[in-house]
Amino acid sequence: MALPSSLMNSRDVDDNEWIYADEMAENVSKKLNIAVFTPRDLKRIHKTNSGAEVVRKLVAFSHRRLPIQERIGLLIILRQITRDSILAQEAYKQKLDDFVFRCLNSFTGIRESTFELRRHALVALFEMTSSFPDVMVCHSVAIKGTAQLTRLIPKYSGPGDWHDGLWVLISIIATLLPPLSSYKDIHEHSLPSNALQSLELPNLADALVGLLSKLDDLSMPLKFDTVIMIFKCLIWIAYYDSNAILSLSDNRGLLLFVALALSPSLILRSTGFLGLLHLRHPDYSHYGHVGRICDPLSLYSGFLLPDVTPYVDEAAEWPETPRPKHGVLTKLVEEHGVVKHAPTPHTLLYFQGYPLYASCPASVLADLEIDGPSDAFQSYDFVYKTFFGSAKIDDNTWYAMVDSLRDRPHDQFRADVLHFSILMRKLEEEKRAARDPEKIYQLYTRARILAHKGLEQWPDRAYFYYAMIKGHSGMHNFDLVVKGLLCPDVSKHLQHLMMHEGRLNLFSMGVLRLSLSVQKHPVDLGLGDLETLEEDIAEDIERSESGFTERKMSIVLRFVTERLTGSKGSDSATRKLWLEEAKSALVALKKAKSTSCLELRAAVNDFITFQQKAPKKWGPLLKTLGSFKEIIEEAHQIAQLRAKPAERKSHRTNNLNDEPAIEIPRLGYAVPEAIQSRMQAKIGAVDPATLPHCTWCDHPSLGLKKCARCGIAKYCDKECQQYHWKTGHKAECVSPEIAV
Repeated sequence: MALPSSLMNSRDVDDNEWIYADEMAENVSKKLNIAVFTPRDLKRIHKTNSGAEVVRKLVAFSHRRLPIQERIGLLIILRQITRDSILAQEAYKQKLDDFVFRCLNSFTGIRESTFELRRHALVALFEMTSSFPDVMVCHSVAIKGTAQLTRLIPKYSGPGDWHDGLWVLISIIATLLPPLSSYKDIHEHSLPSNALQSLELPNLADALVGLLSKLDDLSMPLKFDTVIMIFKCLIWIAYYDSNAILSLSDNRGLLLFVALALSPSLILRSTGFLGLLHLRHPDYSHYGHVGRICDPLSLYSGFLLPDVTPYVDEAAEWPETPRPKHGVLTKLVEEHGVVKHAPTPHTLLYFQGYPLYASCPASVLADLEIDGPSDAFQSYDFVYKTFFGSAKIDDNTWYAMVDSLRDRPHDQFRADVLHFSILMRKLEEEKRAARDPEKIYQLYTRARILAHKGLEQWPDRAYFYYAMIKGHSGMHNFDLVVKGLLCPDVSKHLQHLMMHEGRLNLFSMGVLRLSLSVQKHPVDLGLGDLETLEEDIAEDIERSESGFTERKMSIVLRFVTERLTGSKGSDSATRKLWLEEAKSALVALKKAKSTSCLELRAAVNDFITFQQKAPKKWGPLLKTLGSFKEIIEEAHQIAQLRAKPAERKSHRTNNLNDEPAIEIPRLGYAVPEAIQSRMQAKIGAVDPATLPHCTWCDHPSLGLKKCARCGIAKYCDKECQQYHWKTGHKAECVSPEIAV
């Protein structure tokens, strides 16, 4: 990770400035009687277990009234110790990082010295955020620091040579925001409202959109790398707090995402549409992960199935929906003197004067879920009305049907199928109402647990492969689709549903790879996903074998995918036809009260509604984007890729198992090649790249403890050793747990 050279050097001094800064750091270390500048110094600290004492001295020193020279010296020392993950953990534990934020927001009374102090503080924070010792530290720094960094943005957008400082400032914010997506999983509760408010995301969104709105007023145009960082920040703001974008005056935020989706860049078009999707999904900060198309966390798991152990532990603490021993309907049965002896009383219902075993409608619904409707009229609502006289039934009736199948030993599979389908339908209804975030999260979690358990218990049955991929995206989904389609019991209905979910997954992975990936071939891989999707959609629409919902969604997907890839850019007649067909499909799905892909449909509707207005509002930005050499080069790259389809197909196949390089949880962007690092030659002798790394977590430190038996594995602490021991090292090396 490199910093702009202009940020490393003052505007009015040469490289000797940093030599002078080193002297400041040495003076501070002598005053405190500590040494942290060489690998030998760090080893001595670890050997004597004096890390906590060293940090205590620095914390106490940071609270004094210090001249600017000593503050700069302390910042340089902080940079040194945070390069060692064990010492960094101690520094964050004692809140030494607060000193950096105090320096960023202090005013010395002299403009030049304030600038120098802030410059050193930015450099320190940039290095610190590039390698946190753990994600919880990142959460803490993001919550207490994002708003302070936001307030600095105006100071780096006025007259003068401010571009590199602005890039670093926004890059720091872009590094802090993504890891918050793991907050609920790590802390086992949603981001607290006071923590969300402390981020001041509406102010951040307003500041960033303001920079883009004033391109003509700035003394110098924004650089491409800075613009990209702004877009990435806005994407994550929409992910956590969509209202921060939607509440911007004149609808600037939503129109900006639509304008990006119309831009001359494939990557930016995907970024813009990802922003529209985030605006229409339930906010992560309130709802956690409740199943969403184009979820950035899909890039985490590679081909591994996500772990549901935390969900199981959490769900175990929730009260189950009560199963009444004698419900109202059962009492009616008893009053009429019929069927007094049911094996499970609440599974015997009463309708229109007649007793009704819940297993009758339950069996019909389970078969409907597995095999699909036998004609155009058969549906869940049709079954409900037939058996219960109403399309609305209560929770007791739902669970009575599930339990009625569980009472029959040969119907356990169908009971699990019905249970999952009920949970998903309740989840979709709750998401549409958006009234109770906790209920939505609990329904989602229970459905995920049931899908995982169903797949474990019924690995040769197609349904739970479908259940695993429904409403989710990720590399592992490609494998699940193939395995599900190969199951001997797969019905035509499930085939179509799994292929539909596979198309949604291709769309998700294509958009995410283009928007968030920093690997070597993001355009090739992301464009490849979307082009494969276009071919598959064309075949599906031509065959016309899918169900009503899947056919209509294929038409919608065809439209939006083409708008991203530009594959029909020169065929205006076809583009216009597909637009009109997409509009009709959206209307038909709404009339049918379909709950399928609500957020995707809403995002497409936003795009269609504002595609004329957005370019008028953001015309100067689109013109500027079109002039960037990076975007022109991207267009040439795409043209070259399309000229070699066979070679590209081979490349994608060879790279299928490559896990995507993603922007979370650490850096979140590729460093511009034009920016060269001069940092290492100027400050200290400790290079994180040369430090030994923990065998488990890969963090660098000179204080690692060796495995007592093999002497090869090294660990930060007992926790890292235990994790590695349990996940495979035990089989490689029989050794007692090390003491630290």
